[in-house]
Amino acid sequence: MTLPPFTFLRLKQVLQIIPISKAGWYRGAAAGIYPKALKIGRTSVYRSDVIAALAERIATQGNAEGAQ
Repeated sequence: MTLPPFTFLRLKQVLQIIPISKAGWYRGAAAGIYPKALKIGRTSVYRSDVIAALAERIATQGNAEGAQ
């Protein structure tokens, strides 16, 4: 997956890349498996480079639930 080198993604966009439910994502973020959101005002965003690295790790290790 190719993402721009540095941009921000909303959770809806992240979940199109990482195949997991919203609840699963929030549980994983609380457990430290997935990155926590950055806040821009009231909006939660994720850095595209961090999500791209996570997607690459998941692709090599297996499912999204077990990504570390």
